[in-house]
Amino acid sequence: MLSENQISFFKDNGYLVVEPNIIYNDKELYDLNNICEKFFLNYEDGSLEKNTQKYNPKDFIIDHKNIKYIQNGITNNKNILNARRAICMGHQIEHGLSNYIENSNLQLCVKKLLNTKKISLHTSSLTKVYPGCIGEPKKLHTDLPGFVNSPLSFVKKKKFVLNILMYLTDVDQDLAPLRISPKTHLDYLNINDHLRLKKNIKKNINLLGASDIGIDEKTIMDLKYEIKKIQGKKGTVIFFSGNSLHSATENKTNKSRLHLNFNFGRRKDLEIRKFNYDMIKHDDINIFNYLSNFNDKNMLERSYIDSFKNKILNKYYKYHSKIENIIQKFRI
Repeated sequence: MLSENQISFFKDNGYLVVEPNIIYNDKELYDLNNICEKFFLNYEDGSLEKNTQKYNPKDFIIDHKNIKYIQNGITNNKNILNARRAICMGHQIEHGLSNYIENSNLQLCVKKLLNTKKISLHTSSLTKVYPGCIGEPKKLHTDLPGFVNSPLSFVKKKKFVLNILMYLTDVDQDLAPLRISPKTHLDYLNINDHLRLKKNIKKNINLLGASDIGIDEKTIMDLKYEIKKIQGKKGTVIFFSGNSLHSATENKTNKSRLHLNFNFGRRKDLEIRKFNYDMIKHDDINIFNYLSNFNDKNMLERSYIDSFKNKILNKYYKYHSKIENIIQKFRI
């Protein structure tokens, strides 16, 4: 499915763009857009008086039918959806997005890029970015702190979580394209050391924060890294390392951007964790019905099943991280 040149490009740059109609076909894209139409509010719906009476546009999160519409920019009273992004998790959708997750083309690509035969799914979602949503202006982030307790130890072992994003609309430079900084996945530790020295922090802690923190883009440019906006037609699939610095950008148009998102890891990398089973309980989803949609149920075991094994692993990696921090203090 992927050529050796493509795999080499991914290893060197930390991302890979695959053109439409190679992994997913037009019928699959059509069906995904229909799912989005069903689950997400249209931007025009946000201007209805009955909605503005029901919801306060100044609320940071508007919860509508279990989907969160999160404020990301300056909202206004004319449209409750202005400057928001909405996330619909895979477990909330019919079939759990299983036919897209277990798509044979996608699975081949994931296994090639992770260099493994067995993979774990850690997130699946659909996202809608409404007009006025500003993304992460002048900041970039890595996803690693959201998946592991000890990011620095994880990176030292040359491990990563694989992000997959597919555009479900044509995305130009004004319709919130993904930004990524090539090659930063290879220098995670060096960039982190640079930030520690800059802030005069002696303790070897992770400073490459997730999206709620981010790193100033000027720092990245001072370190001579490029920051690239990835535009693409509907059906464009972007693979990128969760160790890479990347960010969402502003939607400057009067249209909404849709995308599909997955995160995969090697099944043997047990330190990767995501408490999706907590969300499933919260959303009152029957876990057995959800699992029944998948052929490879073991792919879901690590992040979707509230098992005794997972509880033990979660405690182990949590306390292991604390012990590492204590040891680090004595080294200073």
